Amino acid sequence: KFSLILPTASWTGSDPYTQTVTISNSTANTKVDIQPSEEIYDQLVADNVGFLAIKNVNGTLTAVAKGGKPSVDLTVQARASYNAVYAV
Repeated sequence: KFSLILPTASWTGSDPYTQTVTISNSTANTKVDIQPSEEIYDQLVADNVGFLAIKNVNGTLTAVAKGGKPSVDLTVQARASYNAVYAV
């Protein structure tokens, strides 16, 4: 686990709001799970954020907030997995 900071000023777009995320050693197969604290979860609810996730498109990691734009800097716990995907 590690802390991931999602600054308020870095959100772009409008529903979904997005921002690029950098995680050392990430690849096109990296999966990132985020785990907000109860306090952050309550803030997301107050901001009407119905969905917060990290998506990976060919190795580019992007935080996605849908429903509302987070109104505070978010520090969340995250876990990355680096599973290899093999064609059969």
